[in-house]
Amino acid sequence: MKQCPICHTPSPAAAATCERCKHTLLRPPRGVWLALVSSAGTEGRPLPDDGITIGRNEGDWVIPEPRLSSRHVHLRPNDSGVVIHDLGSTNGSFVDGKRVVGEITVTQDTMVVLGPALLSIYVPDLLRQPRFDVHRLRVHDPLLAQAVSAEVEIGQSFAFIGRRFFDSPTGRALVSLFDLPPPRPRLVPLMGTAPAALPGVDIAGLAAAPPTPAALCTDRARYRAGRDRVRVFVAAPQAAGLTLRLDLRRGDDEVTHYPLELDDGGAGLVTVPAPAPGRYLLSLRGGPTLTAEVTVTGEPAAPLYAHLCHHQLDDLAGILSFRLYVEADGTPLSGPVTIALRGATQDAPERTLEAASGHVRGELRLTGPGPHSLAVTPAATPDRAVQIPLPALRGSAATLSELGRRYKVARLPRPNARPARGLYVVRGGRRHMPIELDDVVCTHATLTLRVPVDALRVQILDAATPWPRPGSRRPQEPLDGPERAAYLDGEVRYREGDFAAAAAAFQRCREHAPHPHPNAAYYLACCYARLGRPVPALSSLRAALGDGWRDLDHLRADADLALLADQPGFQALIDGPSEISHGALAAESAIEVPFRGSHALLAVAAIIDGRPWEGWAMALRPDALALTVSATARGDAEPTLTVHAQTAPAVPHGSLYLIVRDARAAAHPGPAARMAESVIGAVEAASRRLAVGPVSDRLGAHLSVALAAPPSLPSDLEPAPEPPAELLAELPPEPSAGPAPTDFDPSSDHPASLGQVAGIPEVLSATLVAVRDGRVELTLPLAPGATELELEAFVMSGEEWARATASVVLK
Repeated sequence: MKQCPICHTPSPAAAATCERCKHTLLRPPRGVWLALVSSAGTEGRPLPDDGITIGRNEGDWVIPEPRLSSRHVHLRPNDSGVVIHDLGSTNGSFVDGKRVVGEITVTQDTMVVLGPALLSIYVPDLLRQPRFDVHRLRVHDPLLAQAVSAEVEIGQSFAFIGRRFFDSPTGRALVSLFDLPPPRPRLVPLMGTAPAALPGVDIAGLAAAPPTPAALCTDRARYRAGRDRVRVFVAAPQAAGLTLRLDLRRGDDEVTHYPLELDDGGAGLVTVPAPAPGRYLLSLRGGPTLTAEVTVTGEPAAPLYAHLCHHQLDDLAGILSFRLYVEADGTPLSGPVTIALRGATQDAPERTLEAASGHVRGELRLTGPGPHSLAVTPAATPDRAVQIPLPALRGSAATLSELGRRYKVARLPRPNARPARGLYVVRGGRRHMPIELDDVVCTHATLTLRVPVDALRVQILDAATPWPRPGSRRPQEPLDGPERAAYLDGEVRYREGDFAAAAAAFQRCREHAPHPHPNAAYYLACCYARLGRPVPALSSLRAALGDGWRDLDHLRADADLALLADQPGFQALIDGPSEISHGALAAESAIEVPFRGSHALLAVAAIIDGRPWEGWAMALRPDALALTVSATARGDAEPTLTVHAQTAPAVPHGSLYLIVRDARAAAHPGPAARMAESVIGAVEAASRRLAVGPVSDRLGAHLSVALAAPPSLPSDLEPAPEPPAELLAELPPEPSAGPAPTDFDPSSDHPASLGQVAGIPEVLSATLVAVRDGRVELTLPLAPGATELELEAFVMSGEEWARATASVVLK
């Protein structure tokens, strides 16, 4: 049995259509491209829906190669991929080095060896297209909706009303009745905060993940109860100037929470004591949805350390190159070490490598799907081992664009990849598309039309676009309990003119609910504006829109927000997504698409030869900020460490987060890695929800189901992200957690001097300092103990960020 994606009715596995709503269940993949290299040259063509036969002198594609059979191989699309059927050829068809016997199905890019010819099958990631969710429909005029249902086509990000609608009796009647201008195709965006209005129906906006860079990270993955402090850093430029709430949870129970103040650049650092041993989840309330996992142990230190210094994946060969630093009982390890690559379902054969002064280099072949981890075991002590979880390797490249040339983005360095935003952009082969994107790494995107279009519309969604958060509320919803009491207190204070006290009350109101009421953030914006603080006022207004505020006319006319009228981001908030629209355009026309921020989602729609088409791409702005960091140790009686950091270009204002650790201590993903993860998370969310290709769903196919469904619109279209996997060492069984200290001052700084305890490698300092005119100079006291220090610096200015590292050898 299989389930209909529209009405969720179970149907037999072989059913072609749903028995209830008649939705097509078996839909062959669209856009499969074939490229064949032979002695005659290179030739490409699309894979037809009815398949294609390749042979030496018979079939749909004749290749004059003597080692091909007359009818060599047949390819056809099915509902899950491409079927390769060898037609009993003499020399065979080979996939991944194995001869095809009968037929096989491939679901990803595949190379087929046909004698001396090479056939490449390009299967776009988006062929398994997301289907329209009928629950997004709300029918308010069934008769009108039914009358136009055959002429309105619905995609994922756009709805299309073509010329055929205006040529229909209903369309002609509407044009005549309302004295409309000459009819032209309508391309209606379906993404955003408000429902899209169509004849007789509304369609809820599709809220893909907001392309907003943000990061929450700790200075390490594991802490010691009663000894260590947990330093939590947040980078959230869209929440600059706000005070957020940091929750510490274990399972479903909240242990405690702390205030976390962000500076005017959106950076904040809070230091809290390590709680009782156990595993905890840190999360933010009142800002972007961010989480981080923390492990607290009762042991002073693990006897075995393994630090992943570097790793790189050769995707074509499936080879992982890595460099480790291994230490046992505080001493760099030398001698044989067994390394094994563990997979979710299959392990690679173990390799024995030689460690020299703690350093181990090697290569392993990937096997099976991820997640993967490296298991490290010293040969001298086989009963002691440590596992290092690796970032996603298989399938870790997400699709940025399939508009023409294929671009993917990966978390790991790859051959011929371009670095951008802490990620690596890989350029693939070119496919014939009616609309092509020249490049994904750009300051403005360029779309080139390969065919004439009747109409074109591009919607640009970037960090300046207001997005509703999952679970956002309507302003008309009532408030209850402590949330209501804090809100009423804020209203009273505001009317009295005590805007500072009112802001504190509305801040408390937002903290009382996991999904704050939008009026609280709106009032908070008014308080900050009346206090003359435009940065937190603008951030609060952005939060109000994320919480569910919808009355943009009131927002534009509100005198309490007059301070924000000249702020650069204010107009972008109230205008919503930027758009570009054109009527008929000739082939080879080039459309320039500007965007704001570090990255932007481009939703593209067109009417081509009377037929609707939609696509999407994620554009990344090149890194515009560079950072260098260096350090010098001085003095004998009172040694110090002086750190110098400089940005290029010199930014007038910014925030620098600096971590100083013993070089032997295990590295931990820092804010740059988290920011990159937020970018790739937006890409992956878009690929799950948006489609590329012709649009064939008509409104009529969904009306019967929509009329029978509840009339409510979905309010939550994007699940909260899962907490990331962290670097873990040997962990003891989890004891029960005790209450966290409540009398700790989270503003207290790191220890007064940089040193270590009992020879255990430590994170020695985590500091947040302001950047002025592109420079930072910081002097820290240095206690004896470590022999080599490693510095990691992260700078953020607006939506630009950069990372740099340095090492210091101590005498």
